[in-house]
Amino acid sequence: RGTDLYLKGYTSWYNYYQKINEEIINRDLQALIDSKSDANIFQIDDGYSTANGDWDIDKQKFPNGLKPIVDKAHANNLKIGLWCAPFAAQKSSKFARENKHLLLRNKKGNLVLGGVSWGGFYVLDLEKQECKDYIRKTFDRFLNEYGFDMLKLDFL
Repeated sequence: RGTDLYLKGYTSWYNYYQKINEEIINRDLQALIDSKSDANIFQIDDGYSTANGDWDIDKQKFPNGLKPIVDKAHANNLKIGLWCAPFAAQKSSKFARENKHLLLRNKKGNLVLGGVSWGGFYVLDLEKQECKDYIRKTFDRFLNEYGFDMLKLDFL
């Protein structure tokens, strides 16, 4: 298992930031496969979802979803990872609009702003079981339904 401990490979972030789509990701995955390098993981970073906090795949950018990409990586003996910020909900996200009761509030009752990325994002209230269940469901979909091997967790 020694080589399983060391991951080396590709991430879409430093090439494209959030400006990714199915064509770009498939092209870069194929290039990594064709390179015959000793890379063992391919990671899709931010830019695949409709909004951070919703974690729905953007069908405009990824009309076939992410599963075919996962399957292609696995068919070529690569592990595949996915970026996620599980405790954040972009201000413009459906989650933030429809679940204000699940967002962290300060002592004055105001929503806690976690940062300014994506036009600003709120923090999920992890004291609430419904938030924990939402994160668990999201991870289950990414890991078990789509088949990702790794999640890169950010904005923790």
